[in-house]
Amino acid sequence: MKRLLFAFGLFLLSFSAQAATCSVTAPLAKDATASPQTFNVPYVDDGSGSGGCQPKIFVNGQAVTSTVATWTSATAANTNVDITNSGNYPNVLVTLDYGTTSAGAVTLRGKKPNGSYENVPAAQVLNKSTCASLTNAYSLLTGGQTGASAQDFLVLTNGYQTINVDLTSQATGLSGNLVVTATLVPSNAVLNCLPNPLTGPLPNFASPPAIIPTAGTTGAATISSAIAPATPAGVNLKASAGTVYSLQATTIQSTPVYVKLYNSASAPTCGSGTPVARFMVPAASTAANGAGTNIQFPVGAAFGTGIGYCVTGALADNDTTAITASNTLVNIEWQ
Repeated sequence: MKRLLFAFGLFLLSFSAQAATCSVTAPLAKDATASPQTFNVPYVDDGSGSGGCQPKIFVNGQAVTSTVATWTSATAANTNVDITNSGNYPNVLVTLDYGTTSAGAVTLRGKKPNGSYENVPAAQVLNKSTCASLTNAYSLLTGGQTGASAQDFLVLTNGYQTINVDLTSQATGLSGNLVVTATLVPSNAVLNCLPNPLTGPLPNFASPPAIIPTAGTTGAATISSAIAPATPAGVNLKASAGTVYSLQATTIQSTPVYVKLYNSASAPTCGSGTPVARFMVPAASTAANGAGTNIQFPVGAAFGTGIGYCVTGALADNDTTAITASNTLVNIEWQ
């Protein structure tokens, strides 16, 4: 019996030593007059051990709004408040509603997993309509911001345990109260800022716009055109690495002529060395006998050293046979 009384005494002692708890026990009440119907939020213990209360948040897939702080001009600088359950939501809309003031600033902070607080980066403090970054800390406007003009901040929680609102500088000369309201948004509000591709004009697939290729003043191929001389003479087009895209040659003399391309940084010596490519131009290139030689290189022919050519009257690489003067035309596109 003594042991039971002793144990019961210890129980009473430990019970009386426990911290006070919130005494508000109002039940969850449904507001049938609202549309859509909402719930009145009861209060719960704030965990301080002093019996203080704070609003308890219930969510049924809709955003939940509550007033988290009401500050006056007498509220000391660095007074701050955590937004209950904010770390469980992708974003929180924080609203500052206040009258005229002479000074003051508010900073939005995030609680890290190690329990420390840091200022939320500006990239995570956004305009709720445009998602443009806002300044953090935010200096209160002397003219105040109330009602529809109250200042909103869309805060991306991004892994913070909670979002905290800190009165960085005292709101001196404040007319009325500085009310801080928070809305916990269960959906990703940033998606509302993305452009809707269906709102713009749709392409007209029945009549697509014409695509007309044009040569630019830079980056396009260069055309070199020459009348071949009677005595074969080497021609240098480019003294460094380049690309040949096409060759057109015609002759009105009675025998064929031969155009030979060389990989050379200087004018080649006709009849010496080995050409990269050889082309025969048919004799008497007229409308009746054919239009000569027209060679296209779809992706271009590479010349690692330079671009040169000769025109001779016979096929062999060592040929230096003369041709009839002013009878042969050569056009080469290169870069």
